[in-house]
Amino acid sequence: MLRNIITKTILCDSSQTRWWSLTSVAHLHKTVLHDFHVGKEGKMVEFAGYSMPVQYGKVGIATSHKEVRTHCGLFDVSHMLQSKIHGQDRIKFIEKLIVGDIEGLADNTGTLSLFTNPQGGIIDDLICSKTDLGYLYVVSNAGCKEKDLAHLKEHLSSFRAAGGDAQLEVIEDHGLVAVQGPQAAHILQPITEGNLGDLYFMNTREMRVAGIPCRVTRCGYTGEDGVEISVPNNKAVNFFVKAWGNTTKATVRHAWLAILPQLKSAEMKRQQPAELMNQVLETVRSIPAPGFQEVTREDLEEIMQEGNTNDVEDLLEDEEGGESGYTASDAGETEQRKVTTQKLSLLLGVFTSLQEMIQDIESESGEREQVIGVIESISRKYQTQYNERVNARQQSLITRFLSQRQPAEEDQQREVEVDDDIGEMPEDFDFAGFDEVLAEAVELCETLVGLGVHLAGLGARDSLRLEAGLCLYGNDIDDTTTPIEGGLTWTIGKRRRQTADFLGAEIILRQLKEKPERRRVGLTCSGPPPRSHSPVLDADGNQIGEVTSGCPAPSLGINVAMAYVPAAFAKVGTKLSVQVRKKNIPATVAKMPFVKCNYHNKK
Repeated sequence: MLRNIITKTILCDSSQTRWWSLTSVAHLHKTVLHDFHVGKEGKMVEFAGYSMPVQYGKVGIATSHKEVRTHCGLFDVSHMLQSKIHGQDRIKFIEKLIVGDIEGLADNTGTLSLFTNPQGGIIDDLICSKTDLGYLYVVSNAGCKEKDLAHLKEHLSSFRAAGGDAQLEVIEDHGLVAVQGPQAAHILQPITEGNLGDLYFMNTREMRVAGIPCRVTRCGYTGEDGVEISVPNNKAVNFFVKAWGNTTKATVRHAWLAILPQLKSAEMKRQQPAELMNQVLETVRSIPAPGFQEVTREDLEEIMQEGNTNDVEDLLEDEEGGESGYTASDAGETEQRKVTTQKLSLLLGVFTSLQEMIQDIESESGEREQVIGVIESISRKYQTQYNERVNARQQSLITRFLSQRQPAEEDQQREVEVDDDIGEMPEDFDFAGFDEVLAEAVELCETLVGLGVHLAGLGARDSLRLEAGLCLYGNDIDDTTTPIEGGLTWTIGKRRRQTADFLGAEIILRQLKEKPERRRVGLTCSGPPPRSHSPVLDADGNQIGEVTSGCPAPSLGINVAMAYVPAAFAKVGTKLSVQVRKKNIPATVAKMPFVKCNYHNKK
């Protein structure tokens, strides 16, 4: 009971506030993956009325951040509001409420836009996509869900009363998963029916991912390439399974393909096992997962020594945050070792693949057999550890998935058929079988979570979006902020500036012409990171503005922030200071985004 009665604690220093809080989560909304997050040691916090993971286990936010910047991360963003707008006049209706030029969009493309109020303030930011299926697909913020729906319904009522043809459909049966990072498309392509290469930034398309019908949109909230995937709720966990499994295969493939040209060369045929070991070492070090870069040649050679069966455990001893519990016996003494399923599985896959490739190499001498002997020696030791570390049930699931063998017919998840007339489940639907398959998917998630894709939470999402110069509604923009003040003038379509028929257009367009009195700017500084509401001071110590968001920038090694200051102080390079914990910290107005964004644009 005490776990549900937690004194509210803010996840930063006591003098500042963040946009999430650690508090009782018993009363909060939960996404379809909530139990999965808890099972992965997700630190659940309140955000926009939902219980969401801010990070996982002992993995730091900076570590998650860097993983997304360099490789790939998965985010559960199912709390966001997804909706469709149907009807012959759907574009006319939505353009009364937002500033974007939706009419001018090509089919299956979208744009970031803004709901505005009559005073020119921003009600919410959203992505509106124009599909070729007779509807607009809209994704907006979880924290504004009730406000957005009330706004849409109010204006839809009057629009329809005046003869307009438009209908609103709230999508309640789909989750939303963001796969972000430079390797996102590479990981997803093998399990996606359709070419992700020609799905450019802000393009959207209905595609099958891991055999599941989804809507895939090339966008994100990190500044990296990636997609957001709208997936049916009853398939969301299964999608995570497929994504992790494919990353495992992609990682192992990356490792052994790097060595394949050397293995097939004439020179390699004549190499001694010791020379091949150098290639193996290079391959192992190339694996983009924690711990592999530190493996040494001596580590691998020791594994091969006769009778030395425990060195593999030392090699695979995990850093802080790894799984523990493996018991090893050495000289009659028993001690605890930390061994991750991730490293065992990946390394075993590398050596098994090497062995298979070497067997295909033509050789007129016994050198091939020598090389195979070396690989078999290594592989046996990893196989022993793998067998002891991963139980038979998990091995079966991994083998079945990675071999892409279809499960037995009785194990396949059956589609839920709904009678359109009465909306009821068929009486003969096997709930027990459905639950069993879902439980199996969760178990497979448990096994595959450490195999390559990094789970990322709200903490990493915040620092990533801030480095990319992206606004958080409620902090950096709100209903008192205009698009011009917020640096979002580019969201107002050229045609829309001429028609001036959206809410607040007169005020916004006048401000565009006359220039605003204040502007959103980026700041860089050292010392303790500024947080929301930190005062911004001029050279004389006078408060001229306020920070709206701030945090350390792991990609840059400095602190970054957004703030509103008078237009006279908004020029890049202007020297200011930020008050943090009653100390004035030097700050400089900087261009945003703070890091280069790597969107997949058409060249």
